[in-house]
Amino acid sequence: RPSEGASFDFTTSTQGAPLLALRVGTAAVTRAILDTGSNGFLQLPESLLAPLATQPAVAVLGSAQSGAFGKSKEGARLVWLTDVNLAGTTLTDMIGQVQPGGAASLGNRFFERTRIVLDWRTKQLHVAEPAKLGRVCLRTHGLGLTFADGAVRVSTVIESSSAARSGLAPGQRVLAVDDIDLRGGGLTEFARALEVVRDESRESLVVTIERDGKSIALELALEQILPR
Repeated sequence: RPSEGASFDFTTSTQGAPLLALRVGTAAVTRAILDTGSNGFLQLPESLLAPLATQPAVAVLGSAQSGAFGKSKEGARLVWLTDVNLAGTTLTDMIGQVQPGGAASLGNRFFERTRIVLDWRTKQLHVAEPAKLGRVCLRTHGLGLTFADGAVRVSTVIESSSAARSGLAPGQRVLAVDDIDLRGGGLTEFARALEVVRDESRESLVVTIERDGKSIALELALEQILPR
């Protein structure tokens, strides 16, 4: 068992997913699902939608990949939260996503931000640095990518971002990200482009798209979107 960080008790769902106690503002739930896939986030029930929706928010245009086979609904909003409590530990500056119809999630890519150990025998979750589960702000260029019909395309664009101001829109074909040529439709190149797009340490990137039959290169800057 790790000696540093914080530990949280969890139960499991009938599908075997870890369930954690969580509070957002005055709303509480004892069965928030920890998604242990590549995105790593907390999935919340519909009862937490109301307190999430009262926070400052930006719209997400388009829909992103959800799991191995599905897509998220269009019309999602990103919210900034400062009062999230996980089993007695306060997690400041969390980014939440509210989906149409009441679904909600908190955080993203938990397993990349800090060391997390799930002890299935004792039913405890050990987090080396809980503060790193949140982000001080939402800093992004606003571009999401997807691979569809043998081509890389824009999947999502975040409101008020550099991508939005550049006129990017869901469905547009992406020909290159920096020096990664995506015109051949290879999955290896797509994976490399995703790494570049998801790299939060970069100040900017150049994306080349197809618009009106022409190749157009756009420089996108990482900017603070939330809090405004």
